[in-house]
Amino acid sequence: MEARSLNDDSMNESWCQHQLRLRPVLNDVLPRLPSHTFAFIHMLIPHRPYGFHRDGTARIPPSMDDPDGSYYLDNVYAADAIIGDIVRILKEKGTYDSSLIVLTSDHGVRPEDAALWERLDAETYIPERHVPLIVKYPGQRHRADVRASLTTAQLHPLFSDFLNEPERVFQWRARQDAGNDEAVPYGRE
Repeated sequence: MEARSLNDDSMNESWCQHQLRLRPVLNDVLPRLPSHTFAFIHMLIPHRPYGFHRDGTARIPPSMDDPDGSYYLDNVYAADAIIGDIVRILKEKGTYDSSLIVLTSDHGVRPEDAALWERLDAETYIPERHVPLIVKYPGQRHRADVRASLTTAQLHPLFSDFLNEPERVFQWRARQDAGNDEAVPYGRE
């Protein structure tokens, strides 16, 4: 039991350090990346340990309990600030309009944070598996909600085309913006 506690403490400290370092590193590195760069940013916010107050200042020591859910919400604000940093930096560089931005998660808000993964993974379409997914396409002019079921693996053609044949993605997006059709996820036509 003691060994598990030490491993948990070590993992929690690692997650805490990741949370606290992400924003400063992002603000230092992202502006210096050359255009046409693929950047993958993995953040553990909002996630235990809850390392931030609502105003974005570090909560030292961070907390692993969240009796009323307020620490989680504080950390949603912290995650939103990081996304705001990314958008601001891309706009300052003049690359926001031509950028593909994908925000996803490994899970949405769960009613029981302590639920066992075996139970959560029992079915593919249980509510806990409906994860946030936001895509800002390059050249996108209008917002649209897609209500169709989608797996993250269905994003692979989008990534491949954006990296190898970006004009195909721009043309598809222009057709989507021009039409009054129901919004659909990217697909090769």
